[in-house]
Amino acid sequence: MFQNKPDAVILHISDLHFGPYLQGVSRVGEWSRIAAPHDFLLVLGLEEKLLPIIREYRDKLIISVTGDLTTAAEPPAYEVVNNYLRDHPFISDILHCGLTLQDIKDRLFFVPGNHDIWLHGRLFTRWKRYADRREEYEKYFHPQPPDVYPLVVNSIPLTIYTIDSNHVSGFNPFNFRNVTGGGRVGRNQMRDLRSLYASLSNSAASGVDTRDGYNYEDSLKICLMHHHLQRPDDVPLDLEQRLLELEDAEEVINLLASIGVQIVLCGHQHFPYQKTIKCSGANNPSILLSCAGTATQIDSKVNSFYVYGIKQVSTSYQLEVLKYTSRVKDGTYKFTTPQIPPSKPLIYTIDQN
Repeated sequence: MFQNKPDAVILHISDLHFGPYLQGVSRVGEWSRIAAPHDFLLVLGLEEKLLPIIREYRDKLIISVTGDLTTAAEPPAYEVVNNYLRDHPFISDILHCGLTLQDIKDRLFFVPGNHDIWLHGRLFTRWKRYADRREEYEKYFHPQPPDVYPLVVNSIPLTIYTIDSNHVSGFNPFNFRNVTGGGRVGRNQMRDLRSLYASLSNSAASGVDTRDGYNYEDSLKICLMHHHLQRPDDVPLDLEQRLLELEDAEEVINLLASIGVQIVLCGHQHFPYQKTIKCSGANNPSILLSCAGTATQIDSKVNSFYVYGIKQVSTSYQLEVLKYTSRVKDGTYKFTTPQIPPSKPLIYTIDQN
């Protein structure tokens, strides 16, 4: 699978966009004509490819799910996607599906997307008892970011930051600006991130548990968020891209660079890409941005996810990137990747400062 045997593996999926019915293969659910839900056949295709990876690397695996777990934050959709990710739910006595990730929940990380926030209030929904969809999200997934998680996986020290990029500013009735794709981290979260960094990077830290063999400076520092920090250079800044932008992206880039973050994993854009963001005057000269695209949303041009192999080489980390894609419009629900070894595998070298 990988050209080089990895010390640790990250599975990065995003924008699952689950609707309220697991076996949905059409636009069924609230707002589904505007915000398309998942395709059950893609879910099965995703599972077919993921389960062997999960079995092979389970002891060294980290799972990052970077938002838009649901398409319209419907309460049944949260239940369905949560069961799919954590368990192996039965559909019938002969058909069941799921990724069974609950037993590695200490290495399973989520951040919310704008679709997980969705519309606030009771005016535009049949689910009148569930006015605050952010509150509903928190019932099923990690407590609200920001947070930081120090890990040692197969002797590799890692620091995982999580950010909620859905705090848009200004006039936002019923969360309409979240619905249209807007995002913002905000000064309060950035202040909290600085405090988390100060606590964790201080060897005499109190209030933050570290694990045997963990050292902040030596760790590979990764941030999970939903919104992208920059679009690809070949994508024009049209109206759609303006709506999807993170309001305070430059401030966030400067902050992450100052605390030593080397990799940002995101979603939001429904196509996969990587981009190296140059950072000047900071502890970290660059940040690798990796957008996973959408894994299972129906009618997408391409569905995708990433698997990253991490290998420590002297004082550096090598990140080998495998991209899996499915093109339903070409008649396939299976996810494939180029044969390994390709002529030139995609490997990034991340130097420790």
